[in-house]
Amino acid sequence: GTVYIITLKTPLCSASYINDGLLNEAENFSLAEAENFPLIKLAIDENYSETKFYLQMKVDLPFFVLDDQHGMLSVEEVKMVYSQLKQFADKLEKQVFKRDLKKCDLKISEYIELEVETSTSVRSLDGDELNSRWTKVQFGDERVAQLASLTTKNLKPYEDLKLNGIFPFVKFTNKTEGSLETTLTYPLFDFQREEQALLEAWFDYVLVKSELENNATTNDA
Repeated sequence: GTVYIITLKTPLCSASYINDGLLNEAENFSLAEAENFPLIKLAIDENYSETKFYLQMKVDLPFFVLDDQHGMLSVEEVKMVYSQLKQFADKLEKQVFKRDLKKCDLKISEYIELEVETSTSVRSLDGDELNSRWTKVQFGDERVAQLASLTTKNLKPYEDLKLNGIFPFVKFTNKTEGSLETTLTYPLFDFQREEQALLEAWFDYVLVKSELENNATTNDA
């Protein structure tokens, strides 16, 4: 089969609009609300510096297309992450930026309205048993599975947000000075073995790759 990445993101502001004060306030608000919205991450994408997608909130889902059956992504998963993304972004926009972006505020010349197929897939909503590396975590009303790693790193300010923009699925959080938390969080229901194995391998790869990215950035500084 084939695996695709489905990314949902919402824009917050461009590089020319943001300043250290707003960015710091946005990151602190994101940290304070993290337990209420465990699947969402605040990110900087330097490829979109001139648009409001420079600072964004995002969430990624893996979409397995199998040879002999439907893709391995349930409507319930999409609804869950979409709801978290919308609620979190609305709260941050109103708290930090004192406004609520609408589609008309964005310079989007073309867009496509998609109809989501809501028929049930071959998957069980109970999901499979978790592999030993995963931990079940309760965040408010949401139960999720999580991989986590805490490492010692000396990152420049907001470097964790830039890493969030580079690596899908994985969330970087600069917890304290010299301490970087790396997590991968996924909805607990409907979580299949194939997804677990893929995301475990990706998590291990990102831990190594992000170390190289950080070393390169440190050497350039």
